[in-house]
Amino acid sequence: MGKAYDRVMESRKELTKQLISEMSQGELCWIKGWNSTGKRPYNPITKAVYKGGNRFRLMLAAHLEQYTDNRWVTFAQAKEKGWTVKKGEKGMLCEKWIFEEKKTIEDPITGEKETVYEELEHPKVNYFVLFNAAQVEGMPALEKQPELPKDEQLMLADRFVRSSACPVIEQPGETEAYYSPERDEVHLPMRNSFYSSTEFLATAIHEMSHSTGHSSRLNRPQKNAFGSKEYAKEELIAELSSVFVQADLGIDIGAKQLSNHAAYLQNWIGALEENPNVLFQASSDASRASDFLMEQYQKSFIMEQKKENGMVQNADEQKEEKPKKRKFVSHLTENPYSRRLKKEQETEIEEELER
Repeated sequence: MGKAYDRVMESRKELTKQLISEMSQGELCWIKGWNSTGKRPYNPITKAVYKGGNRFRLMLAAHLEQYTDNRWVTFAQAKEKGWTVKKGEKGMLCEKWIFEEKKTIEDPITGEKETVYEELEHPKVNYFVLFNAAQVEGMPALEKQPELPKDEQLMLADRFVRSSACPVIEQPGETEAYYSPERDEVHLPMRNSFYSSTEFLATAIHEMSHSTGHSSRLNRPQKNAFGSKEYAKEELIAELSSVFVQADLGIDIGAKQLSNHAAYLQNWIGALEENPNVLFQASSDASRASDFLMEQYQKSFIMEQKKENGMVQNADEQKEEKPKKRKFVSHLTENPYSRRLKKEQETEIEEELER
C-alpha cells in the first residue's frame, strides 16, 4: 500500500496503545481532558475543522500533553506566518484519505470539455503533521469563550431534544433509556429522575446518536445482537458522538457522567487490542452522527428564532435551492456517494500536507 499507509497504520497502533493504557487505569480521565480543551480542534489559517479519527487524535493529544488551546497548524503554515515551532516539539500525525480524482473529459462529438470526479477503486492515503498552538511561539493568544451558565444548559437541553429527527418520548415510570429501530423512537425516563440536566442531555444525545443510524439518515446496521461485536461498535459510536456533541455545545461533563462514559468504553479494551482500526472506524461514524445532530439542532434553533421574531415564511418561500452536484464518473457498480459513506475512514478538509 506504500509508505504513507504503513506510517498511518503504525500511528494508529501507537495511539490505541496510549488509549488502552489510559483506560486500564480504571478511570477514563482523557474524556475529562476533552472538556477542558473546549471546542473541537481546528486550523485557524485554513478554517479546517477536524473530524472523525483526526478529531479523536487531536483531542486525546490535547489531554495527554495538557493543551488548553484547540488550534492546530502545520510547520509550513507556522513558518509562513512568521511563527516558530518550539525546538524539540513533536507534532501529531493526522490522516487524509483520497477517494476520487479530478479529471477533464472531452465529448467525442461536440469536443466540449467537462470536469468530472472519478472514484478511485483503491483509495489513497496521505498524512500531515499538526502542532498545537502551545507548541508554537508567536501565535496570538486564544480568545476565551465564557462558560454556559447552568440555567442556559437546561434551556439548551430542551431545545436539543426538540430538534431530534425522530420522536423523543419522556415516559412516566420508564426506567431505561433506549432507541427503538423498529419504531424509530427514542424513549427516556422523565428528566426529573436524572441527577442533573447535563446527565439527562448526555443520555438523550447518546440515544439520539443511535437514531442517526436509521435507514433514512446515515444508514448504519441497527439490529445487532446484544453482546456482539457489531452491538458493541454501535454503542461506541453513540457514546463518542455524545461526547463530541457535548464538547461542541460547551456542556460540562460532570463526574457521574464521566463514570458512565468509562463504564461503556472500558469494555472496548479487548476489542482495541485485537484491532486498532476499530477505534478510528467508530470515530468516523461518531463524527458523522454528531455532525448530523448538530445540523438538526442548528436548523431547529434558527427556525425557532424566526418564529419568535415573526419571520416564518410560507411553505413555498421555505424551499431551499438545491446546490448543484458535481458530476461523477464511476466504473463501479455501486453509487460512489453511498460507497464512500460505507468507507470506515474519513476525508478531511485540510489541504496542506506535511510531507
